[in-house]
Amino acid sequence: MQKTQKGIGFPLLMALLIVAELVCALESSMIYVVLADVYRITGDPVHAGWLLTAFTLTAAGAAAICGRLGDIMGRKKVLVAMLGVALLGSVISATAGNLNLVIVGRAFQGASMAILPLAYGLLREHAAVGKVPLGVGILGGVYAAGSGVGTLLGGVIVDTLHWQGIFVASAALAGAAILLSATLLPVSRARPISGSIDILGGVLFVPAIAMILLGLSFLKMWHWYDLRVVGLLAGGVALLVIWFRHESRLANPLIDVGMLANPRIALPNLGMFAFAIGPISMPLVALPLLQQAPWSGIGFGIGGATAGLIWLAMCIAAAASVILAGYVAVRLGTRAVVLGSLLAIAVGFGGLAAGGYQYLWSAIIILALINPFGGIGYAMIPALIIERSPEDRTSEATGLTQVIRSTAMSIGSLLIPFILTTSMTESGGVRLPGPAAYVLLFIVLSLASLASALFIWKTPKVPTA
Repeated sequence: MQKTQKGIGFPLLMALLIVAELVCALESSMIYVVLADVYRITGDPVHAGWLLTAFTLTAAGAAAICGRLGDIMGRKKVLVAMLGVALLGSVISATAGNLNLVIVGRAFQGASMAILPLAYGLLREHAAVGKVPLGVGILGGVYAAGSGVGTLLGGVIVDTLHWQGIFVASAALAGAAILLSATLLPVSRARPISGSIDILGGVLFVPAIAMILLGLSFLKMWHWYDLRVVGLLAGGVALLVIWFRHESRLANPLIDVGMLANPRIALPNLGMFAFAIGPISMPLVALPLLQQAPWSGIGFGIGGATAGLIWLAMCIAAAASVILAGYVAVRLGTRAVVLGSLLAIAVGFGGLAAGGYQYLWSAIIILALINPFGGIGYAMIPALIIERSPEDRTSEATGLTQVIRSTAMSIGSLLIPFILTTSMTESGGVRLPGPAAYVLLFIVLSLASLASALFIWKTPKVPTA
């Protein structure tokens, strides 16, 4: 068994990190299949929507703040702590007697999204340098597969047990991950900073990001000029500016904003933003296209179960592709793998816009090619940042990337439906997006992929030793 730099075998290290990351994969995916039940029970989709919103708001702040705390205090210690918070959230949601308490538990569960940047930091800290791209690919592939498994497992639980049973499953996995991580992961080196930890930086950053994401979420229900939306977005941006000025003045900030001025870090993050604002949101494109009624001029009228099976197969293919990409990145370099994937996505969406949407066989083939390359972009862009960030700030840097990705995906969740409403067809009082709207969406997604590819192409290469 090949040993890592710290003496633990690479396969064992990866197995431990995989178990930990499956906690956040399942907690973020199983909830989607219970929403219909919750809507039916409560009769209040807006209230039930907080099962997603509460998780998202805490996840964004936890990823960056806890990633940085892991860099300072030791990543293993913080990883186990975040698994503990996720376990607590699952227990609260599993035993809650009303929806409000379930939502509180979901807010605690959001801390699990700090696991992935901490796992990246542990990978870089304990694995040989040449194994890091492979490890990132494996983590990304398993996360993609874990999300599909989470959806399937959640569906089985909902069909056979009470819907809160999904939280029993996530609690059991979190408990197992705590035990394995605490006993088998090697100790992480703490990197104490001079002076006290910048608590004010966290106090300013977390509510700023939460207000922005909350404002974007409320845009789906209210108009952009609604004072509540304007207040949240303006307040969040103002607080973010204050946070940025505060952090830039400190010798040891909680989050080093200077990294974002470094082209080696800034350009991959811009690439992630362009990628996450549209091309990353494949379910919002593929599933409606497959299921939409053919009378609208586009779509194939496939049932939900069949569309779900097609999508699960695509997720499995994406997982395998990401792992393979990790192997290829070791030989060709991460930058080349990411750049090739983004260009392939642009070509795929271009093919749909050129008429590939007209036949079921061509649409499925193109979507089946786009989705694996999308998985590679999702998993391997963070690898570019890992390679280019200081080792002692790896979890912080990838945590910031996660915040950027979440923000861009929130914008994309508004942009995609808006584009689909630009050209509607109607029959029998039912209005659906027409072919022109979908073609426009395909073009926008292709251009977004090209923009992301441009940022990655402009990213400076890692200097060779």
